[in-house]
Amino acid sequence: MKINLQQLKLYREDAVYYQYNGQMDDGFLADNGAGLQSAVKIALTINRRDQVFYGTGTLETVIEYNCSRCLKGFTRTISPPLSFIIAEPEGEKDYEEEVLLLENDEVDITSYLQGVIFAEIPLSPICDPNCKGLCPFCGGDKNIKDCQCRNEEIDPRWEKLKMLNREGG
Repeated sequence: MKINLQQLKLYREDAVYYQYNGQMDDGFLADNGAGLQSAVKIALTINRRDQVFYGTGTLETVIEYNCSRCLKGFTRTISPPLSFIIAEPEGEKDYEEEVLLLENDEVDITSYLQGVIFAEIPLSPICDPNCKGLCPFCGGDKNIKDCQCRNEEIDPRWEKLKMLNREGG
């Protein structure tokens, strides 16, 4: 997604307003088992102060996940704030944080947006805090029906402790 800042760069305007409501490639989420379920809505304001541009705004979309406990698909809406700095390539080293570079009066914010969305992905997405998950023995969904599986097997390394417990010690 490229934004043209020529009007702002030439001081013809105080700020540039940018809105986008459309699809975005979600291939960067594939390895995490997630995907974009709806259009991405972006509203940005870009202001200029001297030779530096400051972007602020909002992003909203729906992400589809697979629950890490029960493996069912579910969706969540995310709406993280956006805040970034745009500078000419020669002014990049003046900042400690990451700066988006202006090239031919345009800035490409695609990788920045992907990073913001990616940061919203939990390491272990859970459909519901009360999700019971799947039974490790029969594979049944414990949210639908509690199974009667019992695990009597014990790791042989812990067998001595089990014996101590039986002896009352």
